[in-house]
Amino acid sequence: SWNLFDPCAETVSAQETREKGSAADAVDVRRRSKAQVAERMQTEKELLQRLGIFADWRGIRPTLEARYEARLLDGFGALMEQGFLTKDSKPSYWCVECQTILTTDELVHRPRKSAAAYVRFPVRAGLERLGVNVSLMVWVVELWALPAGIAVALPKDGSYVAVEYEGDILIIEEETAQSVLESADLPIIERLDASELLECTCSHPLVDVELPVVHCQMNGAPRRGTGLFLAVPGHNQDDYVVRLEHNYRIVSIIDDDGRLTEDAEAYCGLGVFDASQHIALHLDNLGYLMLADPVELPYPHCWTCESPAVFRPADQWMFDPAKKRLAARAAQALQG
Repeated sequence: SWNLFDPCAETVSAQETREKGSAADAVDVRRRSKAQVAERMQTEKELLQRLGIFADWRGIRPTLEARYEARLLDGFGALMEQGFLTKDSKPSYWCVECQTILTTDELVHRPRKSAAAYVRFPVRAGLERLGVNVSLMVWVVELWALPAGIAVALPKDGSYVAVEYEGDILIIEEETAQSVLESADLPIIERLDASELLECTCSHPLVDVELPVVHCQMNGAPRRGTGLFLAVPGHNQDDYVVRLEHNYRIVSIIDDDGRLTEDAEAYCGLGVFDASQHIALHLDNLGYLMLADPVELPYPHCWTCESPAVFRPADQWMFDPAKKRLAARAAQALQG
């Protein structure tokens, strides 16, 4: 078969329909999409023939044929009836332009500057002996994701200090205190054990919620900054381990069109990559923004339209081969 699945073609077809002033009718979009991919298939076939590639070109059946699609639907229905398929919301990379989930093979990593910053999270409970104005200094990878934070996470091998900075007490990892705050004579009040920080809770600087402080086993690349980071498992793949370890619910603030939802409160309706500058300004006005630290990182982009992808929960069909011992039965059948 000739695999012609291309969500970008559907997006272009829907856009063309809207530009003509009519609603994006599903039947018309499908018809236009099939015409696009059929034309591309013919062009690709001619190029392959010019290269001298031999094949039964008349016997090739594209996946867009109705009978091929019908067989796929029949197979899908059979799996569903037997209980092998379940629908669940799982974080995946999403292309806003193509309106589709992207697999690992459909991602291209390119350098991109993230809107990272050091943000103060006031301690709400715990560490009372240090006074009233005590804050955790947390590194936030993307400021637009700040409203979706569920916890402040500590790597399991970190060591921390309480330092005095401009009249406040900041909690920061000892090795990074001097470099981040750029002060050679920064007075250290005392050294803290990580277990004591785990008994604290802190206030979210933007929304009225109380965040726990948790341990996290870091499996990805080492974090920059303060040794304390904001866990956003709904929008950061590296943070998903926090949700798995502590069984927290996932908070999502991005819709299909790449705009912040009502869960982002005051930033609802802003484009995902435009919201960071508004959030930075608000944090600065509130006195919570310590230092903006844009950093260039490899960032996933859609392989089709080359736009940046966002990590967000999306409804997906999950196939579970463990049900009814399907995997074991298949392996046994192959051996016998």
